[in-house]
Amino acid sequence: MFRRQGSDFPEMPEAAAGIWRGSSARKRRVHMAEKEEKLEAEEKDTKKKAEKAAEAVKSEKAEKFDAMLKELDIQAFQKQEVGDEYGTVLYRSSMEIKGQFLPVIVILDASIYGIVRVIVGSKVVNEKNESDLAAYINEMNSRYKVFKYYTVEDGSLVLDACLPASDEGFEPDIVRTILDVILQHLDETFGDTMKTIWADT
Repeated sequence: MFRRQGSDFPEMPEAAAGIWRGSSARKRRVHMAEKEEKLEAEEKDTKKKAEKAAEAVKSEKAEKFDAMLKELDIQAFQKQEVGDEYGTVLYRSSMEIKGQFLPVIVILDASIYGIVRVIVGSKVVNEKNESDLAAYINEMNSRYKVFKYYTVEDGSLVLDACLPASDEGFEPDIVRTILDVILQHLDETFGDTMKTIWADT
């Protein structure tokens, strides 16, 4: 039997060492597989908890808005429940301005805000009109306090009206009032907005 220099332990035979190394590799594979299964189970559990939490959160604003739509027999909105942690509900519709139908989205959730959003122009911002349109938006935003214009990544021009209100203090009729104000505003300014957008085309 061979001994390692400076050691009282015998040299492990090569064949035995090979068996030991193979056993160790199998143990590592089993350990990794068990670890992956555990992580997968934890991810599923986290996802289920998030889904249950989303189900538990209900927007009282949305419930009040639903009640108003039913009471007044308003059928112009398509309801979509997002299912997130804020209980977000989207109400999609459109408004006709100068022969154009602009998408409208009412966004209600469990936060202290609601939003009335209008897509004034879809993918209309480009290198030619970007500067003039930015100046036009700044002018409009300085004149009107109820809503604000801005552009998004895909080049769309958006108008948002923010509705600060808790669930308890939310009055659904304010949405109708804001929509009427926006409708009147766009009816007066839509022509100028389009001229600014298409001026260099």
